[in-house]
Amino acid sequence: MASAIPILPQSIEEGQIVSLKRSALVLFFAALAALGLPDGGACRAKAPVRAKASSEAKGKAATASHRTVTSAPAPAARAGTAPAAAVADYAFINGKVYTLEPKVPWAQAVAVQGDRIVAVGRNRAVQKWVGPGTQVIDLAGRMLLPGFIDGHNHFLSGAFAKRGIRLKGTRNREELLGRIGDDIRAHPERTLYVGYGWDEEMMGGTRGTRRELDALCPGKPVVLFSADGRSLWFNTRAMEMGGVNRSTPDPGPPVGFTREADGTPEGVAVGTEAWGDIALGTGVFGGREMLRDIAGEILPMLSRAGITAAHDMGIYAPDLSKGYLGLELLMELEKEGKLPCRFTAVYGVRDSGLTAERHLEGLRSWAVRYHSPLVRVTGLKIWADGTPETHTAVQLDPYADRPETKGES
Repeated sequence: MASAIPILPQSIEEGQIVSLKRSALVLFFAALAALGLPDGGACRAKAPVRAKASSEAKGKAATASHRTVTSAPAPAARAGTAPAAAVADYAFINGKVYTLEPKVPWAQAVAVQGDRIVAVGRNRAVQKWVGPGTQVIDLAGRMLLPGFIDGHNHFLSGAFAKRGIRLKGTRNREELLGRIGDDIRAHPERTLYVGYGWDEEMMGGTRGTRRELDALCPGKPVVLFSADGRSLWFNTRAMEMGGVNRSTPDPGPPVGFTREADGTPEGVAVGTEAWGDIALGTGVFGGREMLRDIAGEILPMLSRAGITAAHDMGIYAPDLSKGYLGLELLMELEKEGKLPCRFTAVYGVRDSGLTAERHLEGLRSWAVRYHSPLVRVTGLKIWADGTPETHTAVQLDPYADRPETKGES
């Protein structure tokens, strides 16, 4: 049901067509419209379309004890039935409908036709939109809310990292290693072990080593993402598959590898620039089929949570997908009728060597290429520093537990 109505009402007034809010409610660069982005809502929500209400409709609304809001005066109908052109696909009745309209905050029922809310008000108003093909949902007094908008997430790329071993909630190093070992022993058929959720606090303020993971699994790659997704803990086999060794340079402080005395990576890479080769070499970021499988897990979760629009702030980058982007997948799913919500994405920039013009050129290209009713690219994301958990976020003063760094990036 949620996948059929990824909709959000705008302000509601008498005789006003209730339009949809686009998912891009947070506009990253409003001025980019002047730089060549597609017109017609790529960077802003469409303005509501207004219709003149008849004097008769105004009079009825003024005298009603509970004002009814519809997209236009409902066509005349006998016995509560609607002509074919006015039949809703869905009708939600007998509910507590929160409209977010200050003047009329509550209603009983909602009618939906296609991708539009066509009526909001009392049951009798919505009944006029009910026909033979209408699916009527009796809310039985339950609450109905407009869809939620997720303002910042990494639904597809993050889903790759969040598979497998769940490490959140472990209290110390012993428990952490025990959970990893239990999962490895429970799944001997796997060729790759992926986990997510560790942090340095679990390990007494230190970082893990590849030798600790080698003791649990010497022959297969083990890659474990930190809770903030910025760091990767890996074993020797994973390092080998990624082509990483003693001569592999650090991208630049504070991004790089923890190292042993001879310079060999010790087992933790900070920053995607450092661990990207390991993730690719081990197959953590799989190809098209794996991406579709993960989307099949993630998208239903959004529907169950009532999310109808989402901002993906780091969608499956081209250097990790070898040309197949999460954006392409979303547009494929949209064409197949399987995309349950709107996605607004950003063009991400990590290469500090590129000029501003090159950044904007890339953004324009994506904004044109990935532009559909449910998928848009509306902003430019630039990484300036990292995160406090990895001591890579820039601070005015040195870190208390790492006084040698202020997180310069």
